Amino acid sequence: MPRVLIVAWLFPPHASVGTRRPYRLARHLPSLGWDVTVLTQANVPERLRERVADELALPSGVRVVRAYDPPLLARAVAVLDARAAEQKKPSNAHTTRGASSLSFAERWIPTEPAALWAPHAALRAALDDERYDAVLSTSYPFSAHVVAKGIASLRKIPWVADLRDPWTLHFSHARKHPLARSIERLLERDTFESATSVTVTTEALRDAYRQRFSTQSEHIHAVHNSFDPVPLPARERSPGPARLVHFGHVYGGARTLVPVLEALASIAKSRSLTDAHVVLENYGRFSDEDHARARALGVESLLRIREPVAYADGMASLRSASLLLLPTWDSEFGPLFLPAKLFDYLHVGAPILAIGANPELGAILSRTQSGSLCAAPDAAAIRASVEAAIDGRAAVEPIEREVERFSSRAMAERFAWVLDDARARATIAAK
Repeated sequence: MPRVLIVAWLFPPHASVGTRRPYRLARHLPSLGWDVTVLTQANVPERLRERVADELALPSGVRVVRAYDPPLLARAVAVLDARAAEQKKPSNAHTTRGASSLSFAERWIPTEPAALWAPHAALRAALDDERYDAVLSTSYPFSAHVVAKGIASLRKIPWVADLRDPWTLHFSHARKHPLARSIERLLERDTFESATSVTVTTEALRDAYRQRFSTQSEHIHAVHNSFDPVPLPARERSPGPARLVHFGHVYGGARTLVPVLEALASIAKSRSLTDAHVVLENYGRFSDEDHARARALGVESLLRIREPVAYADGMASLRSASLLLLPTWDSEFGPLFLPAKLFDYLHVGAPILAIGANPELGAILSRTQSGSLCAAPDAAAIRASVEAAIDGRAAVEPIEREVERFSSRAMAERFAWVLDDARARATIAAK
């Protein structure tokens, strides 16, 4: 079988949601005709490690080369990270400021600070004596694409560049130093013009990049993120209060739960509402802005801020929720994103309330019959959804065949097609 080298800075046991896409590719591609080697970081800080390892099993033929980062630098980063670990830990008493500013390194270093590891990663891949028939780079960090381009050029193999987030179309790009922005624009253009194929995670982002790089448009593809079809308990409402659940961090400002908090406050004005009736559970860090707004509205007692949990445990918790909350990014770039948690929400089958302006998200919810999308200013619609959940009237009947289109297997099948197509075109071009 042909072998693909996946260049992925984020990979298990790292607990970041960014690991899920390359991990699922490494798990499914072997059964779709591709052997896999993964080049990833050697050291993962302890606080960022996945808590449960048995769900991370890979096929026996998959090679994982943990040599992306130089060992000495990796150990130094681990020491610095450990010192900050307690400051990152969420609890009922601890919130976090929104991600509204970039660090000095993030502002000045093009493609993010992980670019410092790129030369070592490229050298490690160049010295690998394994035969490769294609290379697939997945970002963050965007410097992974620079590494992959070098590998593809050296070995004369096709290259697929996968962007899990927009690059210069990301809203954080405007906050970088002008010199860093200029370099990133050049690197982005070079990636789209040099890669055999490019994949992105939404149709809206695909269309935006096809417009920007029109001569490469037919080789820019949308491959949505996915869920793992883990076994789930029966769909039953848990005893006790209705549970409004959000998985992930709340940043405030551009991505906030304030419309839900305001709906709860509005309902409380017309009926008794305590934590015996409803709670809002957030698994992750909660913004100071949202917490202050909950306090001002008199609904702080309904908040339950939890630590993130392992994937399987999280899915079981989502399954018994009364309503799953999905705030979107409120910015001009917001419609280019689909929150990764959307696909886990689809799998569990609990009703979803998405808030924001995102036509692609609304279309997916409509097609799968999994929930509804409300504009943030539509307070009446948001209140109606929240009140239905409190009263036990919120229910959906997802269309299974439509939901299955977003499984990890379906995602890998799409990538296998992109890899096969890139390889075939490279073979024709070489003749």
